[in-house]
Order: sequence, then C-alpha cells, then structure tokens
Amino acid sequence: MQAGEPGDIIKEKLLEGLEVTLWDRWEVNEDSSLAKFIQTIEERYPGLEVKDIMRGNAPIYFHAIMSAPGKEAEKK
Repeated sequence: MQAGEPGDIIKEKLLEGLEVTLWDRWEVNEDSSLAKFIQTIEERYPGLEVKDIMRGNAPIYFHAIMSAPGKEAEKK
C-alpha cells in the first residue's frame, strides 16, 4: 500500500455471518409501523436488537429514550 491509498476498512461483527462497516446502509422500502419494522429486522437477524434508526441524518428511534416507561405508544 502506498501513502496515498486508503487503508482497509474496519468491519464489525454483529452476528455470525453478519459483518458491517461504517459505510454500510440498510435501506427499507416498505410502508409499515415502526414497531413492525423493528420486529421484521429482529426476526430476519435472530439475536440482533435494534437500537437506533436514522433516516438520512435525522433520528427516528433511539432505543434508550423509547424504552423509557410511557413511550410504548410512540412506537406504533
């Protein structure tokens, strides 16, 4: 590798057989509720727990905030 070339990208292992990088995006093209979306992802990737959801750079869901008592209705 020469000085002007980028280094290898760091991969994070989320689950066995599922690695992601800082540059990965998961695009979803279905109309559903937030709760249904989270359920779909967690069923598709058993063992994975959805923590944060962004649309572009706008936050839609933050697990730490939405898991607080009284916030259940906002997931629908």
